[in-house]
Amino acid sequence: VGSTHGGSEASVPVWVERSGRQLAERRLQDAQASGALAKFAGLLTSLAELFSVSCLDRVHIFEEDSQTVAFNGGALFFNLRYFITERHTESWEEAVCFWTVSFAHELAHFESVVHDRQHGRAMENAQRAMLPGLPSVLSRPWGAPPGQRPAWSVQSD
Repeated sequence: VGSTHGGSEASVPVWVERSGRQLAERRLQDAQASGALAKFAGLLTSLAELFSVSCLDRVHIFEEDSQTVAFNGGALFFNLRYFITERHTESWEEAVCFWTVSFAHELAHFESVVHDRQHGRAMENAQRAMLPGLPSVLSRPWGAPPGQRPAWSVQSD
C-alpha cells in the first residue's frame, strides 16, 4: 500500500499467506474496503517514523489467519488479521499502545534472535528513544495530519 505520509511518499509491502491464498486475498480486499488496511498502514508508518525505520525496506504487513502478531525475518512483519481481530481499528490510542510495544520487541530481535538479556535491553532502549516523539504520533490518528483522513492506494505486483 502507498500514500503520502507526513508530506513524503510512504509505502508498505503487503504479503498474503500461501496456503489459503484466495481466502487471504478476500480478507485483504475486505480490509481495504472497510478502511482497516489504511488504518494499519497509517499506524505502522507512524511507528516506523517514530522509531526511525524505513517503511519500504523494513516494515511489511502480512495477512494470515494465525495468532502471530509480528515477527522479524530480516525485516519487520506485522499481522493485519491480528490487528482486525483484536479490534484495534476502533481506537487509535489503544492501537498505538499495543503496536508500539510490538514494534520495539521486533526491532530488538535485530540485536538478539532469542529472548535474552540483550534482547530486553535493546527493547528498553528502543522504547526509551521513541518516547519523546510519542505525543506527536498520538496527535495524528491513523497517520493523518489533524482533521484529515489518510489516503492509501493498493498496488499489486
